[in-house]
Amino acid sequence: TVLPDEIAVRVEDDGQVYLNDDPLDGPDVKNLPEFASSLNSLREASEASKSKVLVTIYANELARYERVADVLDALSRAKITDVTFQAGSPD
Repeated sequence: TVLPDEIAVRVEDDGQVYLNDDPLDGPDVKNLPEFASSLNSLREASEASKSKVLVTIYANELARYERVADVLDALSRAKITDVTFQAGSPD
């Protein structure tokens, strides 16, 4: 059985996006090119290892919905479809 790769994406109140605790792009970068590129690399690696990428989005209470939509758009561009939302922080 191949276990899926679980990825945590955190959206902070100021708009900063973290991929597994690594900040990517700046809070004001709308299309998130570094984030999308990292997601694309993760998807390609998971396909090569015949595993699945599962993404959980943790959005802080005061995070803007528009920023969460930016994250969802980047996930779509990277062709990652297994996405869930989780209340609270990933810790």
